[in-house]
Amino acid sequence: RDPLETLKNGLYDPKNVIIGVNENEGSYFLLYYAQRFNYENVTVARARFLEEIPKIVATRSPLEIEAIVYEYTDWSDPNGASKNLVALEKILGDSSFTCSSYEFA
Repeated sequence: RDPLETLKNGLYDPKNVIIGVNENEGSYFLLYYAQRFNYENVTVARARFLEEIPKIVATRSPLEIEAIVYEYTDWSDPNGASKNLVALEKILGDSSFTCSSYEFA
């Protein structure tokens, strides 16, 4: 059976479950993802930041991607290359782990 359908239809024995997330969960994947970047100075220019987000959240609509860009941009320094790298890490972590964990909970 499909796990989500099983949950939706209540076809399971209730159990107590602890669900949690860790900060910086996307950093592990950023190591592999960073192969696209310069190893000497791992930063992400604004244009590259905007180019990479749709690849990370490929299943999202253009409107959702626009919202993600808005939410994760550090508007005090939107062109900050190191801040853009941190934002990509957060997007990777949230899209791969955090959102799924919260949805399951």
